[in-house]
Amino acid sequence: MAEQAPVRALVIDDDPVALIATKHILEHRAGMAVTSATGPLEALQLLETSSFDVVVTDVQMPEMSGLELLDRLQLVLPGLPVVVVTADVGVDNALQVVRSRASGFLFKPLDADKLVRMVTDLAPAAQAPVAPRRRLWRANR
Repeated sequence: MAEQAPVRALVIDDDPVALIATKHILEHRAGMAVTSATGPLEALQLLETSSFDVVVTDVQMPEMSGLELLDRLQLVLPGLPVVVVTADVGVDNALQVVRSRASGFLFKPLDADKLVRMVTDLAPAAQAPVAPRRRLWRANR
């Protein structure tokens, strides 16, 4: 029986410390193949050329918010799970995330166990062959 490929996660955060920590948690605690991006524009470029099973994104970023990125991803890659992470624990922010139809929502500082559990639970539903996802991206751009 062939060994299953690791879950491919894309982590997006403009804070280098948070980015490295999230990447480390997913790689070392969950055995995932993690690619990181320092902002949404870099992430969108990566998504044009690579396939991912799940995305973990910060909300507050300078180029565009994680919620704006989520809106774009829902148009071009519907069904791709997106976990939104924020340090803003305000009710307004939480309502915005709920309305955005994010697959998951976590507060910073991240609880490593919750992050791993959420991403692991979401990723299998998204694992699809790479070629159809790329065709979907191109068709919906």
